[in-house]
Amino acid sequence: FVQPLKRADTVFGIVLAYSLVLLFIAALMIKVDATSDDEDDQEIFGALLIVILFAGPVSVRSHKR
Repeated sequence: FVQPLKRADTVFGIVLAYSLVLLFIAALMIKVDATSDDEDDQEIFGALLIVILFAGPVSVRSHKR
């Protein structure tokens, strides 16, 4: 019996799947212009998108160590 995937690999795949979904949601929010034209709202929205979009690659980097 050969186990093709380890438990850590499946968790890793789940994290990256969520990251991909969040990437598409972020693209949709940008497309529909989800924030107002207020400068503070734009900064908060930009910071939130950066955190969400880099969550997947950061988990990839930390998984390799």
